[in-house]
Amino acid sequence: MKPEFKQYLNKIGATQPIQERVEHFWHLCSRLAFQPLMDIFIDEYPNQDKTRVYDGLMFYSRYYTFAIPYFLTSEDITILAHYNLQDEIRITVKNFDFRKTNKDSLMNVELSYEKQTTGSYKASQENCIHLVKILRRYVKPYLYKT
Repeated sequence: MKPEFKQYLNKIGATQPIQERVEHFWHLCSRLAFQPLMDIFIDEYPNQDKTRVYDGLMFYSRYYTFAIPYFLTSEDITILAHYNLQDEIRITVKNFDFRKTNKDSLMNVELSYEKQTTGSYKASQENCIHLVKILRRYVKPYLYKT
């Protein structure tokens, strides 16, 4: 797995068992991709007791997203082409100005096509900045234009 992926996992507080699970899926997705996996994102959000809940895992190659919902308990992988997956992006933020985060920063993103939800992302704290990077690289350039 790329050193940057491990740095990202450490930055968002992923424990060793979570990192091992991510590495498992990195191996699987690398075998399916036939091109380098360039980025990673983990959906996460704070629980009532302020601990982080890690939900979905995504890897990004040049043309595809490899999505693993509930990656801690499931083995399901969905492969999606980046091209024209959505025509609308709804972003909700709390304590985040798209540049600086704090311990209370939250960001939720909902993607839709013809008013039907096609995906979502959740981030907290410093993961919000990483989500902005993912949106700029893999979502916004592929907005469907009618």
